Amino acid sequence: RQLARRPCYTPPDNSEESSDMKKAIKVAAIAAMAFVLTGCMRMHVELTLHEDNTADGSIIMAFSDELAESLGMTPEEMMETMGGDVDTPDGATVEPYKQDGFTGTKSTFASAPIEGATGGPEMKIERVGDEFVVSGEMDMAEQGMGGSTGDPTTDAMMEGLDMAFKVTFPGPVSSHNGKLEGNTVTWQMVPGE
Repeated sequence: RQLARRPCYTPPDNSEESSDMKKAIKVAAIAAMAFVLTGCMRMHVELTLHEDNTADGSIIMAFSDELAESLGMTPEEMMETMGGDVDTPDGATVEPYKQDGFTGTKSTFASAPIEGATGGPEMKIERVGDEFVVSGEMDMAEQGMGGSTGDPTTDAMMEGLDMAFKVTFPGPVSSHNGKLEGNTVTWQMVPGE
């Protein structure tokens, strides 16, 4: 699933702007701004794995209130316009999220099969024998969210991108490439990597 999209719109042949055209232009402008101002987005996935191949968890998807205001929108309008939907397991509850200057949604679920609990196709959890294996890749550079842009403002916003994937395992962790604390491994997505 892409984190930013570039909508395509071809205006109608007539010279009158319709409300659909205005809406399409607004969505395109917001998507372009979100792409450039990537530091204005938060996505946190937190999972607790269980021995029965299920997971409890939450997925937060939110945009900066500051970005919304700069576009003349309320944070709620920004979230609705950007379509901050994430893949969630069946039975997940979705509630409003508002914290630290970010507004969006928090999806919570329990006893979901591990195969569909990660929030998207970039990360995968599978059971191999007695072990849980977490794999995946989110190439921030490939997504256009990495390296120096040459613009200090944009670079500062990129550094503020807040994306994390956190998994608590039912037993000791045998190997990892994230930050380990007890039985919990956290991967922080870093622009340019």
